[in-house]
Amino acid sequence: MVVVSLGLGHDNDMLVPQTTFKSSIKIVKIEGGGNFTVLLLENGWLYLAGDLPLELECNGDKKTWRRVPGLYRDVACGWSHIVAITVENFVVTGGVGERGELGQGSKKESPFLNPIMQIRHPLKSQVLACFYNTYVLDGGQLLGCGSNTKCQIREPKERIIDSLVNVCEASVSQACAGKNYVFYQKADGHIRLKGSISNSETHLPPMDQFSAFECRSMWTSLLTFNANQKFQFYGQANQKQDAIIGFSCNGPVTAWSTGSEHGIVCIGGKQVFCWGWGEHGNCGSLPTSPTPDGVNDRSNINSGVNLAYKVDSTDVAIYTCFGGCATSWICVERLGS
Repeated sequence: MVVVSLGLGHDNDMLVPQTTFKSSIKIVKIEGGGNFTVLLLENGWLYLAGDLPLELECNGDKKTWRRVPGLYRDVACGWSHIVAITVENFVVTGGVGERGELGQGSKKESPFLNPIMQIRHPLKSQVLACFYNTYVLDGGQLLGCGSNTKCQIREPKERIIDSLVNVCEASVSQACAGKNYVFYQKADGHIRLKGSISNSETHLPPMDQFSAFECRSMWTSLLTFNANQKFQFYGQANQKQDAIIGFSCNGPVTAWSTGSEHGIVCIGGKQVFCWGWGEHGNCGSLPTSPTPDGVNDRSNINSGVNLAYKVDSTDVAIYTCFGGCATSWICVERLGS
C-alpha cells in the first residue's frame, strides 16, 4: 500500500488491512492517484489523503484525511490530478496536468477544482482517469483529453490534447481507462479498445456473447465480469494480473475492483481476495508469512489469488471494495445499524 496515501498518519506500506476511515455515511467510491487517494461519501463529501497540490478545507498533515471543498457525485484520479462531477453537474479538474489532462487549455497546474464542462445527462454520466488522461462519459458521448501518444483519444498521435474532444462519434454505453488506453462499448453492443493494448481487441468475444458485463482496468490490462460470474482478462500478465481466471470462488462475487496492476474480489460479503502485483503490500499477507505489526515485508510481491481479509461475525458484512495505485480498500458495515 502506497506511501502517505492511506490516511493512517504514517508513511509505512502495510501488508495487513488497517482501519483508516470511519463514518456513519456509506463510501461510494475510492480512487487512487500516484501518491494520493480520494474517498467519496454517499452525501457528496470528498476526502483526500496523500500528496497532491490542491487547496483543501484544512491543509493539515497530508498523511491524514482532509476534506475537499464542495459536494460531488463522481470522482476519478490520474497520476497527479483529480476529475470530478459536482452536484451542480459541472465537470471539474485540479492538480497537475503536464499532458493536458486538466482540460484547462495550456494551464498545467490548478490548486482548485475548476469547471471544464457542464454535464447534460446527469443520470448517465461518469468521469474516468488514468495517468495522464481524463475521460468524461455524458449520456452516450465519450470525451477525452491529455496524452495521445498511443492514439488512445484519436488519430493521429499527439503529445498533448489540452481540452476535451470526442473519443467516439457513436453513442457509448460504458467505458474504462488504463495507462494509454481506453475501452468502451457502443450503444449497439460493439466493443472497442483504443491505445496501447488495442491489439487485444481481436481477442474480445462477439457482442452477442458480451451483452451484459462490467469492465475494470489495470494499467496495462483489462478485466471483465459477466452475468454468469465469469472473469475474462486481456493484456499483459507478467505480474499474475490474470490469476483470477480459472480460480474457483467459494461463493457469489458481491463486489470486485482493480488497482494499478492488481485485482480485488469480495465473495459473499465475507471474504476479500487479492492478486497480481503486490509490491507495496496491496495483495495482503500470505498464510506462510505472518506479519505481527502489519508492515509490508515484501513477502507477497507477485501474488496468486490470496485471501487478504475475512469477516467472521454474522452482524458485519463487506459491502464493497476498491483498488487504487498499489492500494486495496475494503468497506465494511455493521448490519442493522
